[in-house]
Amino acid sequence: MQKLLLLFILTIPFIGFSQDNPCCPVNKEFLIIHSSKDYKSALITAKKAAKSLNIKLDLRELSPVPDSLGGLSFPFYSCKSMFEDLVPPDTTCYLARGTLQDDGEYISIEYSSAYTGFTKGYYIVIVSSEKKGNKNIQSLLTRVRSKFNSAYIKSSIVSMCCF
Repeated sequence: MQKLLLLFILTIPFIGFSQDNPCCPVNKEFLIIHSSKDYKSALITAKKAAKSLNIKLDLRELSPVPDSLGGLSFPFYSCKSMFEDLVPPDTTCYLARGTLQDDGEYISIEYSSAYTGFTKGYYIVIVSSEKKGNKNIQSLLTRVRSKFNSAYIKSSIVSMCCF
C-alpha cells in the first residue's frame, strides 16, 4: 500500500488537468475587413466600421512607426511597464492582438508582420479575434459581410506566454 501511495504522489505532477496552458502557442481566428500599406486608409475603414456595425473601436494605444521598427508600437510608458527596465527610451514594442487574453468583438488596427502566415507589411483592420472553432466569430462574419462584403476569417498561431 505504501508503494502504491508513493507511486501516486510521484505521478501527480505529470497528470494533465483540464485547463488551458497559458504558456503555449494557440490557434486563433481573426475577422478581417481591410488591409492596406497605408495606416490612414486603415484608420478610415476602422472608424467607418465602428459606426456602421455599432462595434467599439479600440486602437489599443497603438500608433504607426516605420516598418523597420515594427509597423505599430505602444507608447513608451506601456512598453516600459510590459518589459520592465529592459526597454531603452527609443524602443518600440508591439504585441499582436490575441496574445494578451484580449479576444472578442472590437475593432482594432494590427500589423500583419506580427502574425504567422499573414502577408507582411500591412495594417489590418480586425473586427474580432477568438480561439479557432469559436462559433461567435462565424456568426459575426455574416453580419459584417452585410456592410463589408470582402470580410473574411484568417487563422494564425499566437504565443500566449513569453513576449
